[in-house]
Amino acid sequence: MKTTVYIVDDEPHALEILAGYIRRTPGLELAGTATEPLQALAEIRRDPPDLAFLDIDLPVITGLELAGMLPARTRAVISTSYREYGPEAFDHEVLDYLLKPYAYERFLAALRKFDAQRTPDTGPSGETDQLLLLKTGTKGKLRKIDTTAIVCIEGAQNYVRLHLADGEALLTNLTLQDLQERLPAAHFFRVHKSFIINLRRIRTFEQRRVLLDNQQDVPVGRSYQAAFQHRLAPLLLLPKKDRS
Repeated sequence: MKTTVYIVDDEPHALEILAGYIRRTPGLELAGTATEPLQALAEIRRDPPDLAFLDIDLPVITGLELAGMLPARTRAVISTSYREYGPEAFDHEVLDYLLKPYAYERFLAALRKFDAQRTPDTGPSGETDQLLLLKTGTKGKLRKIDTTAIVCIEGAQNYVRLHLADGEALLTNLTLQDLQERLPAAHFFRVHKSFIINLRRIRTFEQRRVLLDNQQDVPVGRSYQAAFQHRLAPLLLLPKKDRS
């Protein structure tokens, strides 16, 4: 499942930059945008996103007031040009406070905070995410796949190949995008236009190459590299002197 993000900002240029950050980050989905906070509040309450990026200087009510009205499941991130509202913002228990203009790497740092605080899904829905029924071959046979057995998924011209832990490779005419939307985002990540990997199957990672449990060497695409490093950051255990 993807992390859904809503943007409220009455500056079109700032809104478009942030929307671009969201679109380029695997695992995120832009749930909606608004320039008017009351319209945004109605849409957010109707279908609550995981995150809401809020400008402070908005018509009718401020972004801080809007943050206090959000549904419990929606975390607020302030995105503003005003430094002086920082202490008040954290009194509203916002997740982060971003000063415009901010780079993509600063945006990713806010997402790391969200990932670190998010409680993993449990119960029946989590169990369902472990299984897939895929149509394989030409006769339309359905094959049950335990997602924990998937090492990686490789895209080709008109099909994708699932590489399993036992060495089997299954072909299906789904797209990588189809599978990315269905696989549990906690464990699968798209690292290249042609590859999705199972994070639990990583053996080593160096620069822009990932070696998996099945000895498959997978490239990390340049446009995916920053988001992938962000995704791995909560898993890293480093001496204090090596932490940036």
